[in-house]
Amino acid sequence: MDRKLVWTNRETFQGWACSQCAWEFRPSDLIVDELTNDKKHHYDQHCEDEFRRHLCSDCPSATRAN
Repeated sequence: MDRKLVWTNRETFQGWACSQCAWEFRPSDLIVDELTNDKKHHYDQHCEDEFRRHLCSDCPSATRAN
């Protein structure tokens, strides 16, 4: 089954995550001096890049608990 970015809304985390493992997108940098649309574009691009680079086998859990 192909992995996908899924929106997760739990008590401890709200954001994008992998459908196949415990990977969650937690950006480390804050974008302060950009316009709202620029922030959204940067956030989305960063999320997609990180998602493509992650390896499910490196995550602490092979299946995701929602």
